[in-house]
Amino acid sequence: MNIKNVMLIIIILTVPYLILFGNFLFYFYNEDFYYKQFEKNNVNVEGKKNILDNLLNFFNGNEDLDYFNENERLHLIDVKNLINKFITAFYIVLILDILLLIILFTRFRKFLKKNISKILLYSGSLTIFVMFIFLILSLNFDFLFDNFHRLFFAGNWLFPEESLLIQLFPFEFFRDYFLKILTDSFLVSVIFVLIGLYTKNSE
Repeated sequence: MNIKNVMLIIIILTVPYLILFGNFLFYFYNEDFYYKQFEKNNVNVEGKKNILDNLLNFFNGNEDLDYFNENERLHLIDVKNLINKFITAFYIVLILDILLLIILFTRFRKFLKKNISKILLYSGSLTIFVMFIFLILSLNFDFLFDNFHRLFFAGNWLFPEESLLIQLFPFEFFRDYFLKILTDSFLVSVIFVLIGLYTKNSE
């Protein structure tokens, strides 16, 4: 296998992560999404806007946490550390793919032009396949949610119903968030596949 094909495979295999986590980040910092979820889940917490602002600023590294108790703060620190690791991986993968595309464009332009449809088709199809797996797992979202937390967090992720975290972000919030990521990622993937098919037929 030559270097051109290796670069092609790396791009195809990493695009699904960029699509899925890119959608995760879009909604993670989207205040309108949170407000809609607050309304949908009948969140009746006094000062929820200020609490949300403080929480998002904390995740951005601009503020310390207020409002939450010690156990909640410890969990949110764990969440922030985990998300920062995924963000770092996201930008590493993004920069890698951009560099690979630049190399292919400057040194192997004919090869890239011939295979651009494959990048779009295969990466889009692979993302749809990954989402299909996640969708099957989400049929038992309780199981998926619990095991995700057991895998990535210590024993500080279980809170009573009256805790501020649970009042703001009930179970339904995370289920809707997860399905929203899958839905938007599916749409992006379908666009990739359609453009890939169009490009392939135009060759």
